[in-house]
Amino acid sequence: MKQLISIRHHLIVRLFAMLYITLCFTSCKKDETVDTSAPLISAVTTTTDRTTSITSGALSAWVEIKGSHLASAQKVYFNNLPVASTDFYATDSTVTVQIPAAIADSVTGKVSVITKYGQADFAFTVQIPAPIISSFDPGTGDAGATVTITGNWFQNLQSVKIGTLEATIVASTDTTIQITVPTSIVPGYIYVTTATGGTTKSANAFGFSYMLYDDAANASWWFGNWSSDMTLGSAEQAKRGSNSIKVQYTGGYGGFQCASTLDVTSYQGIKVSIYGGSGTRGMQVKLYINGVSGTGVLLALSEGAWTDYTIPFSQLGSPSSLTNITIQEFSNNNSLIYIDDLGLF
Repeated sequence: MKQLISIRHHLIVRLFAMLYITLCFTSCKKDETVDTSAPLISAVTTTTDRTTSITSGALSAWVEIKGSHLASAQKVYFNNLPVASTDFYATDSTVTVQIPAAIADSVTGKVSVITKYGQADFAFTVQIPAPIISSFDPGTGDAGATVTITGNWFQNLQSVKIGTLEATIVASTDTTIQITVPTSIVPGYIYVTTATGGTTKSANAFGFSYMLYDDAANASWWFGNWSSDMTLGSAEQAKRGSNSIKVQYTGGYGGFQCASTLDVTSYQGIKVSIYGGSGTRGMQVKLYINGVSGTGVLLALSEGAWTDYTIPFSQLGSPSSLTNITIQEFSNNNSLIYIDDLGLF
């Protein structure tokens, strides 16, 4: 009899325990409410200052999107460019996200968050860099010649111009552009325009209108030097062709110069390429005209490499005539340099 009572007691205890668990589980289920509201975006901030709203951000920057109903975020877009799932984290009120490093094909000017229950858009500008022109080669050429432009941010390329003339784009990548020189070419700066980054002007001009030295000296000009040794037709280095002007400075502030008389009202400036010999790292030369050192321009040398320089006449006193060009050593060093492609554009 006692055994029967004990069994009944255990059964009753188990029954009440199961009933209690069922009631607790049901209560918890009732407390869990699923947020099915459409997402809302109220602001975007940086991750270091979460109180100040921003309207734009750089490529690869981390930002915080503020709003509500964001916890179920599945996708985030900047300019219709998707963010990798590993590059954003969502809560109900924020989405911490990294702006993609890539450049979108088109600019929408908005950031979008897509959740299970809708999409929210918010005005936001991705700061897309302007194209960068690092160099172009060759530095001069006739109509129809191929020129390769090297740099960065050439995505969504729209046009390339030499001066005001539009060049034909043969091929392009994010970092290189190949063009053909247009007919009726006039020397000038190269302009690269992209749909997303705007227009950039090259540091150096393309082409020459008047040559003083391109593989041989212009016979109309006198070439001389002081505190230096000069070889007009050195085959040791050449920017183009076979020869250059070798100048071995033998005393600090020695010089090279060429002289004549030329009306330069129809020219924009001077172009020259200089190769820095051994020991010229960090050294400088100064280019000035008409014997006026005060309006000259310092040129930093690159040891073991050619560097192209473009000096507008506006930086040289805006002369109407040119009587001489001087390239003077300006680091009190016995530097060795080679000069090529010296002319006007």
